[in-house]
Amino acid sequence: MTRSPYRIALELVVLSVALSWLWISYGKGAYLQFFGSLARPFFDSMGQEHIVVAFRERFINIVPFVVLMAVTPGLSLRRRSLGTLLGLFVLFCSHLALTWLAGITPRPSAGGFRNDAFTIRLVANLVSDSLPFLIWATIAARQVRGLATWLFPEFGVQSDGGRESPKDAR
Repeated sequence: MTRSPYRIALELVVLSVALSWLWISYGKGAYLQFFGSLARPFFDSMGQEHIVVAFRERFINIVPFVVLMAVTPGLSLRRRSLGTLLGLFVLFCSHLALTWLAGITPRPSAGGFRNDAFTIRLVANLVSDSLPFLIWATIAARQVRGLATWLFPEFGVQSDGGRESPKDAR
């Protein structure tokens, strides 16, 4: 059974709202405890005495990744499961990197951020915000390619010359 694009969009919205609420209400606190217990040995080995979780609001990037992995049509159960686990591991590692970066970049002073610190933090935020979508697009490349060809036929070359629907992209 194939799902209509409207149903997929509805699933995307409903799951996004539900998981965002769960993250804000319960998940963030639990994840920060989990993160702290696993991150402490890493930061100790790096000689960083304090864990500065300045980017903790960015940790919500787990939610859009999980939602996209859940609603993407045409992914086999194995690819969906392994891809989600691998993606969560990559996101956790990116959270470690963000936290390490927060500990080594200069803090704002009375005069504000230094330009280099601002640039480093800006790039880190942009990477953090885009990483879930890049991971998803890598795992679901065939489905994303089919969707892009269906939405923007002028960018895709098709042998039949017609538009391919997302359900045919499997």
